[in-house]
Amino acid sequence: MLDTAMTDELTGLLNRQGFMFLGQYATRGADRRAEHLSVAYVVFEHFGHINDSFGHEQGDRALVVFSELMNSSFRETDLIARQSVDEFILLFNGSSEEGAFIAMQHLDGKVAAFNQRAENPWTLAFNWGCVEYDVSRHSCLDDVVAEVDQAMHQARTLRTERA
Repeated sequence: MLDTAMTDELTGLLNRQGFMFLGQYATRGADRRAEHLSVAYVVFEHFGHINDSFGHEQGDRALVVFSELMNSSFRETDLIARQSVDEFILLFNGSSEEGAFIAMQHLDGKVAAFNQRAENPWTLAFNWGCVEYDVSRHSCLDDVVAEVDQAMHQARTLRTERA
């Protein structure tokens, strides 16, 4: 059981502090074992619209549902954290960037299936970017987080331009 100071009260996911604490441990372990480790940054889209159009209770429900879909999509060894109001960060232990991409595609499928069967006034949507941890480029977990945040924003811009 994790300390309540390390978890998000609404979603039950790790918070930023919990992610950084466990993530630093994971990166050190990946270094020692020469294993892959990837980090994905996720933005839950249209959260403000859900809150404004359907109320904060529905906004909270959408965040909880999205968090549950992430929990059911990934392995117990992966770290999932709520980074801010509508942003999440994931650490895929033992996964290359390609493996993390496949995991994110699995989440995309679960979200699409949820949207098809759910009877909510809103739909779930998200954008994401992913970076593989590389000890030659990243001196610490903060470096990976900064790079993946930038990668997510670039991917989001590309997806928006294509739409």
